[in-house]
Amino acid sequence: PRVDDYISLSPTSGVAKLAVGANLVGRTIAEAHAACGAPPLSVLAIKRGQRVITAPSPDERIAPGDALVVIGLDPAIEAFAEVGEGDPAA
Repeated sequence: PRVDDYISLSPTSGVAKLAVGANLVGRTIAEAHAACGAPPLSVLAIKRGQRVITAPSPDERIAPGDALVVIGLDPAIEAFAEVGEGDPAA
């Protein structure tokens, strides 16, 4: 994903809104976490069109056009973003 917005909570952590890249579409949140191999982060919400899914289940599948709101340590956010690099899903 691409980091669209970022709010620093401390020198080492924050909240980020990530535009989902094609590499994450179809994966569950749990599968995306496993693929990044970084410290865990929490997905607070998924923006899907006009709908917002708060506290999504680890089994929630990432869909084209989703934006993820995550919170965690900066290295975890960066690793999660790198896993999803690629063309943003349409």
